[in-house]
Formats: sequence, C-alpha cells, structure tokens
Amino acid sequence: MQRAEGQGYQDDAEEAHATFRSEVASFFESPISTILASVKEQILSAHRPIHSIFLVGGFAASDYLYTQLDDLSALGLTVLRPDIADGALSFYLDHRVVSRVSRFTYGVNCHVPYNPRDEEHQIRSITSWFSASGNRRLPGFFSVILPKVLLHLFGWKG
Repeated sequence: MQRAEGQGYQDDAEEAHATFRSEVASFFESPISTILASVKEQILSAHRPIHSIFLVGGFAASDYLYTQLDDLSALGLTVLRPDIADGALSFYLDHRVVSRVSRFTYGVNCHVPYNPRDEEHQIRSITSWFSASGNRRLPGFFSVILPKVLLHLFGWKG
C-alpha cells in the first residue's frame, strides 16, 4: 500500500499516540470504577443526603480522574479538589510550598465502633445501632480531615 507524499509518518505518529493514550487510560479503569462504586455505595447507605465529595491525596490531582467522575454529577453530587491536594502536588513537583493554612476545619460526620469501656460511649449508648454486618456503632462523631489553622513550614535540601 502506497501513501501520498508527505503523509505516513504523521499518520503513524497520531495513531501511535492515540493507542498509547488508550492503553494508559486502561490502567486507570479499575481504580476509577472502584472509586465510583464506592461513592455510590456510600450514597445508598448514608443516613443523610450527600451533596459533595472531596478528592484528596495524590490521585486527586489527576485531571483524568476528575473528568471521569462526571457520572457523579448526574446523582446531584459536586466533586471538589481542595487546595491541600494542589499544595501536596506543588510540593512534590517543585519543593517550594512554604506554608499551608486552612481557614476552616474540613471533615465528615461519621459513626464509630461502640466501645463499652469508653465512658462517653456508655453515656451515648441509647443512640447506638447495629450495622448490617452485626457490629454495634455509635453515630454523631466528626472525623477531621484538615483542622483549622494548620501551619507547616517545609524546607527542601537537595
């Protein structure tokens, strides 16, 4: 098969690039599917409506992940990537994050395993319940992800 003059190499490069992108994207299909399934499962099992989710950690900085989670907007969810994820990425890339200050406390309402030896749990035992797995749980706790006014100074020697 002959190609017109000036074509061929560019077409091959574009085809190889598309194949490479597709192959790289396939590496992330499983984790993204797992994230979507986990979020949907949490929505179904939540005792209160969930309106937003926060992506944190290294994978949260991925624009590809962020675009793949568009399915969640159909469920009425807002997907957010707080600045802490951007700060962590900046530190990793250029080692120049000087400080990080949170003006708010970020966290989630949660329930914890009931501990019959904990005095606070005993006082609140009337609100305890049993999960589907048969474990006794205590609602009304708040798990802090990022406390208000967190300041760290980073120095990089290298």
